[in-house]
Amino acid sequence: MTNNFVKLFLEYTKEYESPENFWRWSAYATVAAVLRTNAYFAQGMIKTFPNMYVVILADSAEYRKSAPFKLVTKLLAEVDNTKIISGHASIQGILDVLSQDTGLRGKGTRPVKGGSSILIARELASFFVEDPKLLPLLTDMYDYDPNFQYVLKGNLVEIKELCVNFLAASNTELFTGVYDTKATYGGLLRRTFIICPNERRKANSLVNYEDNIAEYNKVLHALKEVAALSGKFTMTPEAFKIYDAWYKKTYVSYAKAADRTGFIQSIHISILKVAMVLAATDLTLKIEEKHITQAMSETLSLRENYTKLVMKAGKTEPARIGGIIVEELMSAKNNVVEQWEFHARHWQDFSALEFDNTLITLVRAGFIITIQGKNGQPAYKATQKCIDTWNLNN
Repeated sequence: MTNNFVKLFLEYTKEYESPENFWRWSAYATVAAVLRTNAYFAQGMIKTFPNMYVVILADSAEYRKSAPFKLVTKLLAEVDNTKIISGHASIQGILDVLSQDTGLRGKGTRPVKGGSSILIARELASFFVEDPKLLPLLTDMYDYDPNFQYVLKGNLVEIKELCVNFLAASNTELFTGVYDTKATYGGLLRRTFIICPNERRKANSLVNYEDNIAEYNKVLHALKEVAALSGKFTMTPEAFKIYDAWYKKTYVSYAKAADRTGFIQSIHISILKVAMVLAATDLTLKIEEKHITQAMSETLSLRENYTKLVMKAGKTEPARIGGIIVEELMSAKNNVVEQWEFHARHWQDFSALEFDNTLITLVRAGFIITIQGKNGQPAYKATQKCIDTWNLNN
């Protein structure tokens, strides 16, 4: 039986109506919260921690976007190693709590020192008390600070080891009311993982469904094992080669990227954070190839969510996307390309949704088949029909 927290978390919640990626990213935020400042990745003098801002975004109530929050709060309270702030709060009140050594909401069995915390907002717009200082402070709080200082009511507030996570839910209208123009172009949006539904699950009233306590305890045990990790993350040579090559290519594209939000320029840090979380769920501080490729695939595929909100990118024609996909397959060894490679190489050329729709067309036409690639991730292979057609036209 696996001890991987995310896999156990997803198995435990598979009967619920919320989409799989709502549960998955809630699990990632949970892992990041229990890691606190105990584990980090060193980039020279810079320390990157796996803390995350995650917003689950869905306009329809049918997606049950707030469902994961009760489970996340319960698990974190049981682990009892980070501060949980939920309900309704002012940003000044949050800072005051983070400056104190306090117990957790509803548990409080022992003091929790430092600024390691998670803000849990079942509805983003109603969580924060409106304040002109909210957005700049929330933006600043994303970055780890060993000694964060803030003047509150004439008194200097000091927070040791500030490391904040944020898990919220909202719909588009209320989201843009909080994440306004200042948040979009001031840095808060690019620091946030925007998660939209990836599926519509079958209806389940749950009236005859009993909670599996044994399965819950396995989830809790796995999370406690993650919480015990401590030290510096490292990266295997194979993982480094993939990440570094992608980063250098992306860095060159900055000059041509018309993205005032900074999303493109900072996505490498988002990928690194997800890779750390994935490694931690395997109970290791060594980021392997499978962790970095999955992190790249999942993070880069979120681009369309930002496009819908702000980027104003036009639709890419299916024929051009199909041409890119086929060309990649024709130049690849054995005419096979893994899904993460498509996202890594072309995440600025088309969205994940556009890629999926074009892929369906190519599969139906008999040009591509889906296979299992390295580390169990999806991969795509050109059929003989595709190869023959390519050779005929080239």
